[in-house]
Amino acid sequence: MAQLIKPGLMFQATPLPTPPEGLAPTMSTYQYGWNLEGCPRTDATYVVCQDGSIQDVHDPSRPVGWELLEDDNGWYYRVTQMNHKPKPLAVFFRGNAEPVPAGSGKIGSVVMVCRRVEEPQNAEVSEQRDDGEEVTSTPPPTPRSEPVCPGAPRKTDLEKIASIDPLLAQCAVIVDDPEQTSAMARFAEGKMSYAEMRMLCG
Repeated sequence: MAQLIKPGLMFQATPLPTPPEGLAPTMSTYQYGWNLEGCPRTDATYVVCQDGSIQDVHDPSRPVGWELLEDDNGWYYRVTQMNHKPKPLAVFFRGNAEPVPAGSGKIGSVVMVCRRVEEPQNAEVSEQRDDGEEVTSTPPPTPRSEPVCPGAPRKTDLEKIASIDPLLAQCAVIVDDPEQTSAMARFAEGKMSYAEMRMLCG
């Protein structure tokens, strides 16, 4: 299939409905706050810039935190942050920009999909673009005991998470992922930076 996403492509897009996927990663807003756009707006016209980033044609300063993707089956958008999956999209061609804007880079992570020729497998390589300050937390005053049940999230891990936010500890119980629970607990102890924790937890 010929690549249709090229610098200068002007388009409008509408996200297509998808089945609910349960607990999904939330989008970080970085320094942009609620202005950061996490999916295409149906009333906006966009352009693909020279650097591959997406820009609102009529409001170029608006921060766009998603990328446009395509494959043999259709069009997709993806929040440019770790652990966010592509979601289906209807795309409407609106012309070619002249001149093509340079772009200001993608906000978040840059992800490339790699395929092996012998055995088709997908791999994700990402480059995080986050200029914010590193955030760490202070350790609790006393160490706690080891888990009784191997492989299960430690009760002490949940207590450590609850020391930051009890609701976050409840979410960790629902997700039931020992690796994410352990990462959030290490963050609560001050043994992991915020960026490292977000990379593991989404």
